[in-house]
This record gives sequence, C-alpha cells and structure tokens, in this order.
Amino acid sequence: MTQSTPAPTPAAGIPQPPAPRLPTGPETREPSGGSAAAEPSAGALVAKPFAGSPAARPALGIGVPRRRVASSAPRPPAGAGVREPSDDSPVPGASGGAPVWGLGARLAGALGVVRVGGGGREAVVGGRTVTADSPRDLRGRLTNALYEEFHAGRGRGGFGADGPPPRRTLRDPALERRLAAVVPHATTPVRGRLVEVLPRPGGDELVVRLPEATVRVRADRLSAPAVPPAPGAYVELALEAARPALSPGFFYVMGSRPLPRPAGPVRRLFVHARDAGAAVVLWGAALGALEAARASYHAKVLSDPQDFPRRDSVVVYLHGDHRPGERAVVAALAPHAGAATAPDTSVFTEELAPGIAAAWDPEDPRPGQDGMSFGQHRAFALASGLIAHALADGEPGDRDAHVVQAFLEAGIDPRHPQHNLTTRPGDRR
Repeated sequence: MTQSTPAPTPAAGIPQPPAPRLPTGPETREPSGGSAAAEPSAGALVAKPFAGSPAARPALGIGVPRRRVASSAPRPPAGAGVREPSDDSPVPGASGGAPVWGLGARLAGALGVVRVGGGGREAVVGGRTVTADSPRDLRGRLTNALYEEFHAGRGRGGFGADGPPPRRTLRDPALERRLAAVVPHATTPVRGRLVEVLPRPGGDELVVRLPEATVRVRADRLSAPAVPPAPGAYVELALEAARPALSPGFFYVMGSRPLPRPAGPVRRLFVHARDAGAAVVLWGAALGALEAARASYHAKVLSDPQDFPRRDSVVVYLHGDHRPGERAVVAALAPHAGAATAPDTSVFTEELAPGIAAAWDPEDPRPGQDGMSFGQHRAFALASGLIAHALADGEPGDRDAHVVQAFLEAGIDPRHPQHNLTTRPGDRR
C-alpha cells in the first residue's frame, strides 16, 4: 500500500500552541453534563456580541456569537437507569439576550479534587501530585492527569501523570480473535478514483486513490462498476471491515455502509466496559445494533486486556443522522448494565445511560488543534484555564472564569462540555 502524501506543515509565522505529551488510550485520534447552573457563578462570563457572519468564529479572547447552545441529543429509549438529556435553557440573568457562561455543575464539582499552584509548576489531581519545570511543561503533564482522572477514569489505577508504563506490544491475539468473531459483517464500501489497472498472471490488480491513501488491491475487490473502467473514473471497492492492526492497542471496524464525504459533524459514543470479557459482549451487541439501524459509523475497542477498565473502552463514531444509531446502541446495551458496563462516564460527556455517554467531535477554531481526540482536547483546554488562573494569582472564586475563557477559546460550551459552540438547536447534531 502506498500512503498518501502527508498534509503540509503550518506556514511559518503562524503561532502553534505547544503540543502536550498526550496519553495513550482508546481516545487517541485514529486515522481518519452537567445541567446549566441556575445562576451565574462568581466567575461567569457574559458573551459579547460578535461582529461578522454567523459562520465566522471568534478570535482568541473575544466573545462568542450571541447564540444559545442547545442539545440535540435524542431521548433514549426506556430502560434501566436511562437518564434524560439535561435542560439546555439559557442561564438566567443575561442582559440583551446574550448567554451567561458558567461551568456545568458536574465539571465544577469535579474540580474539587484539582489544585494548581507553585507559580504554575505544581498541581494535584485526585491525590496525585504533578510537577514540572515551567507552566508550559506543566500544561502537558496536567493535561494527561486530567485526561486520566476526568475522562478515561484511570486516575485511581496507580499510573503516573503520563499514564501507564510502555509495553512491548499492545496487541493480544487471543482477544483480537474474540473481537473479530462478533463483527457482523465482512466488508466495508470505499469509493475512490482508479489510477491504473495492472495486468498480472494471477489476476489483475487495481491502483486506487482513496481519501486517505492510494492502495493496490486485487481486481476482485471491485464492487462497482462490474468491470474496471478507464483510469480516472470513480470506483467502489469492498475492503475488509475489521482492521485489528490499524492503531496499536485497538481493534478497529468500519461499518457496512459508506461514510458521507465530507464527513461533517461526528457524534461519539463511549462505553465503559468492566474488563476484556465484558468488552467482547458489548462490542458485539453494539455493532449488531448499529448494523440493524443502518447507521453510518466506524468503531474501535480496546484490544489490550491490561487497559481495562476504562470509560472509553468502546468508542463509536456516528456520521450523518446519529439518532437512530445512538438509540439502538443504548437499547442493545441496556440488558448488560451492571454486569458488563461500569456505571461512571467521562465528566466531559453527556450520560445517556449508566456507563454509556456521548459527545461531539471537537471543532476548535484555532490552528494546530485538530490532532487531539475529544478527551485530550477537553483536558488540554481545562489545563490551560487552570494554569492561567494560577499565573494570575487570582482568588479561588476566579478559577471558573479562567476555565470558562479557555473553553470558549477552544470552541467548547462551558456549561455542556459535550457540545461545541457550533452545536445548534434543531439540527441533526
């Protein structure tokens, strides 16, 4: 397989934020809720009117568009412990219709286990102390600690601030075989442009330029049209749906239906499996439900038994109208609540049922921020706000204001961090 040409590096002169040392885990980007506070907190920010077109994004430090962010999450089917989506009504007290931004109750409460001091060089997260030589270095280490504590749920597992120690391999062949056995389909359709037909004694081969890479495949992988067309025409290939070695530590699967191009907003579902055996059961049930709902999706599951339990043991990426697939997964996993799923979910997400949560892929307006996963992105923004508060020598009550500002600059709704500022009421998001 010939890899596609990598994206160009950012042009000189464009400031790039320092990349934190990102944790390893199922939230690492693959190739590819609290309710609103009744009254604004002491650190709440009132968004200022934003001049420009509705599609424009605010620059760093500038108020966000005067638009209420509301949840479009569907009401999940009735089931044991299923929770209704939170109320997304505006916070009272804003003047002129502008929203008052404060932290959601769940995230604000979780911050009780976090302290940052020492001039931005020392932090405590859930009883673990994190130190660094500079505030810039601390931001990366604090991002990792917040990711483990608030998102993945490994904060009490004994790992250091940089996550678990490295291992020689993150693959377990026996577990991979079990995960493969419950995948309900064999192939996934992929559309690309035919580059060349290569005659071979054992059967022709095709060189096809796909969205992510240029590949060479056997001609029998061609699903449409029936015979190879002239080079330059579009073709559809039937490729393997299961890709156990695509990303070390994960078993990755593409759905049996094509993904939309461009991808558009992506809805993530997170499932908290208790252990590897539970993950096999949940993985099979989720994939079967997604296929029955005719969802456009791809998904991954931890394939290293040592990484369990995690709140993001199984991650599903839903494209297009996410609602049928989301409802189907929640309903299919409900019978396994408690036995296979652990109850807690990421602080940054919307809980749909015990052990099942949802959020939108990050949409950060700043350059250099598109390489992070959801959990990393939220943890990095939170770390940035906490360190900014420490460097400002602010009062304890000012901390929320610094976190809110960091979230707004990152395109995150501070009251509902599962949403982006671009999430709109009434659409399919």
